[in-house]
Amino acid sequence: MQFPEIMQAIIEAGKNVVDIAFYSENPFDLDALAKKKGVTAIVDCGVTPGMSNLLIGHVHEYLDRTDSILIYVGGLPETRRWPFDYRAVFSPIDVIAEYTRPARYVARLKEGR
Repeated sequence: MQFPEIMQAIIEAGKNVVDIAFYSENPFDLDALAKKKGVTAIVDCGVTPGMSNLLIGHVHEYLDRTDSILIYVGGLPETRRWPFDYRAVFSPIDVIAEYTRPARYVARLKEGR
């Protein structure tokens, strides 16, 4: 099974889902099914930016006040080794694709427009 079949099966089962992976298929093709099933399907979300931002926004709703937020992302290993002092935590091909493929987004208009 591949994406859209996996996501379609999850949505058909009536489950909410968040997927951080990227797929070349258009994730918005599943919008009508998710609405019909009454579920939330957040696809092509990413890690950061992406899932971390959603989690921070969710937690912020429960706090009386948020002064600052700090997100650490990257591959700094506990034991650093020369020459790079870095650890690849994601597939290099996927990272390169992240900077070279077209972006997708949903624009939310202000109410009254």
